[in-house]
Amino acid sequence: MRSFFELPEYQIFHVLRDGASEPWGPYSQDQLVQLLNENSVSRSDYVFYPGLGDWKRIHEVFDFHDQLANFESEGHDPALLNLAFEELSQLCGEQEDLYDIVIQEKSLLGSRRTDVVALGSRGVWVGTLGRRGGFRGSRLDWEEVRQVAARYPSRWDLGTLTFDLSCGGRLEVKRIQRRQLRRFIALWRQLAAERWQDRWRRPLPPLVPA
Repeated sequence: MRSFFELPEYQIFHVLRDGASEPWGPYSQDQLVQLLNENSVSRSDYVFYPGLGDWKRIHEVFDFHDQLANFESEGHDPALLNLAFEELSQLCGEQEDLYDIVIQEKSLLGSRRTDVVALGSRGVWVGTLGRRGGFRGSRLDWEEVRQVAARYPSRWDLGTLTFDLSCGGRLEVKRIQRRQLRRFIALWRQLAAERWQDRWRRPLPPLVPA
């Protein structure tokens, strides 16, 4: 299994959607990653590039654990991050991508479980993670979350991630590093804006004569 970064920058790719007969492309590496992030292409679709030999499913060719390197730069505990990524990847399957993960800082009481929040292409995963794995939680779909915000109740470098829900409730995850909060909020706003634009770009369904 290869990483995108092991291939030459000038490498071009063609994509074949699962069940389709006509391929798309050519695409650069950046364009292919963008298609995956936008869910225009799924990891279960097929990819081909010179030297591969034959069409293969994207998830069989590329190692998506490259995302972990970006997360670790935000101050995550590498062991917990890897555990959270593995657990959530299994829950998401091939039809959902993970864009960011925030992990609660350990408390002095030494709780056996840690709060974890993950931003995916279909919504937000909120739950707890055990020291040896076992994610307990669920996904909030985009329509269920009205607003996401960060609060910094003290001078310390820890804050609270809050979710105002469409049903009127609120969820809070405390003791999150400030830089993780900033990244999460920025990505949330970017994805929310893109979803809003896509909603207005969609063509209206044809009228059915009475």
